[in-house]
Amino acid sequence: MKRLLVSLNILLLVTTTATIASAQEEEPRCERCIEWFGMQLGMGWNWFNVGRQDPDDYGLEVDRAVPRTDILIATLQWPSAYLTVLELHPFFFLGYLGAGTRAGVRLPLTTDRHHELRIGAGASADFFLYHINAFTMSLTLSPHLQYVHQTELGSVGVGFEVPLSFPFKEELIGGDGHSVEVDPMMTGVHLYFRFTVGRTAR
Repeated sequence: MKRLLVSLNILLLVTTTATIASAQEEEPRCERCIEWFGMQLGMGWNWFNVGRQDPDDYGLEVDRAVPRTDILIATLQWPSAYLTVLELHPFFFLGYLGAGTRAGVRLPLTTDRHHELRIGAGASADFFLYHINAFTMSLTLSPHLQYVHQTELGSVGVGFEVPLSFPFKEELIGGDGHSVEVDPMMTGVHLYFRFTVGRTAR
């Protein structure tokens, strides 16, 4: 009887070990993974030329809520970092049109790495349209903080961002041909929901 019990225990141990090894082999070891597509949808508040009320400035004051929509193409992920190869700002009627990239570090919140913080910054070139029938191109830097939950299909999360836009022009031409000065920087605070589709690094 003792020999039978010993044999059964050995068989159980071997079977368990083989099952664990098989599961580990089936689970892909993904050191470099790609989230192929994603979006960031939310709202923000922008400040530009704050305090200007001169009618000659055509009301070139931006202190208002704005919608936020970004399209993320090919976000490369490593265990401790990420890089979005291309980020598109595609909707001109929202007031901006452009493209850029973003990168940062991944800080796991749990041992299984399903929950994490992402701290980084983006850089993009955007055309900003103003209601005086004028637009200017700007360099935009976007420090951001994101909470991300990893899923089997990609990720979901929320983000907080402080865009800093630096116009390439010092003045804009209004609809009647008059020129107006432009402040050297526009800033704001944006909150958004984000999702991506693709494999994730574990």
